[in-house]
Amino acid sequence: SGGTDGPTITSITSRTSKVGSPATIKGTGFSTTKTKNVVYFGTKKVKTIKRAKATSLTGVIIPRVKKGIVDVYVVVDGEKSNVFSFQVK
Repeated sequence: SGGTDGPTITSITSRTSKVGSPATIKGTGFSTTKTKNVVYFGTKKVKTIKRAKATSLTGVIIPRVKKGIVDVYVVVDGEKSNVFSFQVK
């Protein structure tokens, strides 16, 4: 893919960290086209991303997963990011 690095997650923040609440994913290599960023919390795909920038995805609605530590990653154009551990409360 033109020698560009895939996406990288550096942090995930959420005010409540609860299912159905928004989270912000910061990092690099995200697509500015919202639909090209596929975010997974464990095996669950995120349905809603409010805003997409190359360095952040905001308004990422946490999908229905079990409480506890989940592995979050982003796939952009088939390129998978690092896995980031996030605690769902």
